[in-house]
Amino acid sequence: MHLSPLQSRLVASLVASCLLLLLYLVLFPPNFALAAEFKSALPVVFDDLDFPTEEAARSLLDPTYEPEFTPFDRSIMGRAPAGVTSLTNNEAMPMNVDEGTTQRFVFVLPAVSGRGTEGVGLELRSEHDVELERDAGAGAGVGPAEYQEEEKNLARRQSSRTVYISSNTCQQPQPVDPSKTTMDPPQLTLFVSTSAENQAPGPLADPKSQAMVVFNEGAAVYNLTTDREVYIGVHAPNVSEVFSGTYNFRVAASIDSYYYTYNEQDEADLIWVDSDSQGALLITHDLTDSANPVVDQQIMSTPPYVLFAHNKKDPAINGLKYSYCGLQNYAQIAAIKNGRQTSMVRTGTTTRGIGNHPKQQFFFSGLNSSAEYIGILASEGNVLGKRQLSGVRGTTVFKATNFTTKSGKASFPILTSRAAAACTHTSDQTTATAP
Repeated sequence: MHLSPLQSRLVASLVASCLLLLLYLVLFPPNFALAAEFKSALPVVFDDLDFPTEEAARSLLDPTYEPEFTPFDRSIMGRAPAGVTSLTNNEAMPMNVDEGTTQRFVFVLPAVSGRGTEGVGLELRSEHDVELERDAGAGAGVGPAEYQEEEKNLARRQSSRTVYISSNTCQQPQPVDPSKTTMDPPQLTLFVSTSAENQAPGPLADPKSQAMVVFNEGAAVYNLTTDREVYIGVHAPNVSEVFSGTYNFRVAASIDSYYYTYNEQDEADLIWVDSDSQGALLITHDLTDSANPVVDQQIMSTPPYVLFAHNKKDPAINGLKYSYCGLQNYAQIAAIKNGRQTSMVRTGTTTRGIGNHPKQQFFFSGLNSSAEYIGILASEGNVLGKRQLSGVRGTTVFKATNFTTKSGKASFPILTSRAAAACTHTSDQTTATAP
């Protein structure tokens, strides 16, 4: 086989390269280090870097450091510290707390979209460039460091949002001997902080770095505007030996509105109509003043309120009158008890009365004669019409209404039959739901 002139030159070139490589290896043999020789190797030297290389020392480096990268959700930097529970927007967290202790939570603002933050930066860059061009002749202008700080501050201000914090006491210590105890269990306390130096708000923290709200009849609300994490503490006070049991509560944080609310300012939205020795009829004010039949029908089809009733001589709900879950657990009579509807309350909607606007009415049965009761209205979610509570995602509890029953036997059977019929009958004017 004969090679072409081109192939001959390529073969000659390859042979020459191999001979040169062999000659290099003979003249300059490589020095391969064994693995054992690395044990005596010199330590790595870091020029102009002032930090310890020992593992124990490195673990002490600023454990609270968190990079502030505005376009990203800071929650991805790590989980909540040990003993701290993370709260999710518009979700209530149930928790027990023993007397003399504090349960702690952290709420991280939901992430700002990257595009929105980028827009902030571009807008600031545009203003910055114009200012540099305007001041270029005079040698003035914002330097790189000042510009970056200004951009970060602007982005942070525009990412600030109002955070609504609310909590309800669901269970509280009860008297060991109710016949000998006249005091009510002490209330829980809500502590709120946005300071990185106070990530454990509570009774032992610096009062200047936190807000404090004592629960009011089992409910607490607080709001603030911030651009950073919110640290929350719920503290249970020490109770005397006359009480036993623990506290249970629910806490929620939201950037939309309060999850739990209560109203103690307005007059009660409930009217006591009449009663006999075993039952009582109560009705709300107009649920709307709208003349729109579509709105009326929507309200008529879904009664917005639930009603709790309790004998005033029984102290079980004292301290819980503004807590929805507390009323569910302790009220003697409730439309829903332990997740089930009860037969002692019948409710329906009607347009009878002045104005012919929708109203909700309640009929209680099985009451004690010659007794004083309180009725407490509550709503789950929005209340339509003129009393609309926009954005409410949880519950609202309203001021109590007093009513009494008469002595003797059921002296008003006409009331009993009429009230029961009004709360169960369906016609053009009344739509009812019976538990």
